[in-house]
Amino acid sequence: MITPLRAGLAGLLLVMNLQAAHALTRNWPGAAPCDGTLQACIDASAAGDTVVIVTNTPVDEAITIQNKALTLRGSGKQDATFAEYRTIFVSSTDALNRAVNLEDLHFANGGIRAVNNGSGTLTMRVRRVVAFRDWQSPAILANASGDGGLAVLVENSDLSVKGDPDPMFPESMTAISLYSSSTQPPEFDIRFNRIRVVDSEQGEAIYTGSSGSPANIRIIGNRVDGEDYNAGIVVTHGGGGAQLNAYVVGNVVRNQHGNVGASGAIVFRARDGDIDALVYNNTLIDNRRALEVSARGDLGGEITGAVRNNLVAFNQSGIMIDSDFDGPGLVANSNNLEFDNSYNWYTPGPGTLHVTPRLRSGDFRILDDSPAVDAGINLDSTLETLGIPLVDADGQPRQNGASYDIGAFETGTATQWLHQDTATSAANHTSTVNWPQIDGDPSARTLFTPNYNPSGSSGVYNAHFTGIYYQTGKWRVFNQDAGDMPQGAAFNLLYPDQRHVFTHTVTAANQAGFTTKLDNVRVNGKGGKVIIASPYWTSSYFNAPYSIAYFGPQWLIINESDATIPESVNFFVYAQDPSQAGFRTASYASAIYGNSFFLDHPLLNGKACAQLQVTQGNGSDALTVPFGVWFSNSRQRWAIFRQDLGAMPAGVAFHVWFDPKQVEQCSSGELFRDGFEDVR
Repeated sequence: MITPLRAGLAGLLLVMNLQAAHALTRNWPGAAPCDGTLQACIDASAAGDTVVIVTNTPVDEAITIQNKALTLRGSGKQDATFAEYRTIFVSSTDALNRAVNLEDLHFANGGIRAVNNGSGTLTMRVRRVVAFRDWQSPAILANASGDGGLAVLVENSDLSVKGDPDPMFPESMTAISLYSSSTQPPEFDIRFNRIRVVDSEQGEAIYTGSSGSPANIRIIGNRVDGEDYNAGIVVTHGGGGAQLNAYVVGNVVRNQHGNVGASGAIVFRARDGDIDALVYNNTLIDNRRALEVSARGDLGGEITGAVRNNLVAFNQSGIMIDSDFDGPGLVANSNNLEFDNSYNWYTPGPGTLHVTPRLRSGDFRILDDSPAVDAGINLDSTLETLGIPLVDADGQPRQNGASYDIGAFETGTATQWLHQDTATSAANHTSTVNWPQIDGDPSARTLFTPNYNPSGSSGVYNAHFTGIYYQTGKWRVFNQDAGDMPQGAAFNLLYPDQRHVFTHTVTAANQAGFTTKLDNVRVNGKGGKVIIASPYWTSSYFNAPYSIAYFGPQWLIINESDATIPESVNFFVYAQDPSQAGFRTASYASAIYGNSFFLDHPLLNGKACAQLQVTQGNGSDALTVPFGVWFSNSRQRWAIFRQDLGAMPAGVAFHVWFDPKQVEQCSSGELFRDGFEDVR
């Protein structure tokens, strides 16, 4: 039966599809006009079109996107790589506002450059780009002048720049450089990137700034590491009195060793303009200069803000706040942990700790018994007001204890387990889980996702809708239709910090035909959440496909078979803000092969041991059959697949979650491992 709600959802999707109907998706190489060069394909595309690179042959062209709104991306199934020294140049020279999206691209000694010399606003979004560069130009550069606006997002990318270790002239190697001298306020957002800089005697990992206008800059959850580089994160402003707002939250910077100009792990410098700097929950270790907050008061510059919840340890200089602006009402500070820095230059505020942080061996993360645990102050309301996600540097939710932890990482986050059905655990349609984390705990809200081939091994299909339940001291995964659980069927189990998961029970009050409304403070009125939901049996089976959808102000669970959801059916529901590790996506043609939709993600590609959680969202199409995840050894990609081997349709939406810490640990911890053997 078609209910008013289902009709409303279908109508909304129809309107969205009609609005986008004029935009085309073109494959290159493909049919004319995309049967020649990539540049010709781009030139022939109209505003709003998408060009997908569907070859794994390196693109041996320098590309220009001028005065055109366009999306250029990889296929998702394989790397879209530009040949050595090839770049993309984005240019705007007129009065029109336009957006350019660059996604899932790889550069071998190349990168992206954007310039706005017009009077309109150029919006550029760079997502999931992998770039290496060893000559003097930033991997990603954008600037504006005159009267043009500039809005840039650089998100979830892997960038590496390298200079000459013994140059005749010092090299300035920069990964990301965003600057505006326009009269229009720029908006810069740099989040969840991983950056490595080596032998850059005068360069920065991230350089941002403006002059002549106000600005808003967000630098969130990035990791910067390397050797012999001058600066990590730099924010500079000379706006003649206009205020630049800078929010630097949850970043990690290590091994900065330069001493030229604006050098340091995190540096704020106001010349003749004002900076309001919020510096929260960063981890700065093993640097020559950790944190500098300063202004040229003699030129009329001023700096205000707050430095809170930062972990600053094992640096030559620790926290440096200009004495003219050090104190309440100017640059306040509290709840920082500083230890074993040769010197500091500030007046420690309330909650400051001078103790060893107890970092994990070879890691940035604190141990569970660290004095930094719960020693920060809660910043939820401040960050939510600013639109900054409540997650740590791993993209996992804050807070998990009595208060925020100090530093970029939060303890007490998710625990995972790979369960695989064996002869000893098989019991008809059920499979008993033996996991000490949840054994004997009937209140352990645990989520699950079928995993066809753990660690890329041979796989087992289980074409049944599944659930989880507790009985006689053990949790069990089961097939909802009582069909036999095949030997070798595997499941990724997730035990989140329990304050981020809740139990939803279908009742007469919240059920409306094939939907049920969630009512919980974690999700009410928060349509941007990433949500993972798993059926939990106590008395009623739910042998049906389901999805989640936001129909403000509440989230819904929808029975995709259009049948009524029975009362007393339960779900465990996990929710967090979006991040590099909790995101939404939707299947699209170029990333589909047979029954699978491939995910292109820098933290997941090549990582067969990752443990993903996936829940279906509200897209233009829906799966009505069981699905799971699998790893393709040939493509080195994770994929979401149909258990019945049917063709994966385009337009199916998914919420996806994983834990970067688990991925690092299971894949030998290659990210930022340095051989330290001792806890510090």
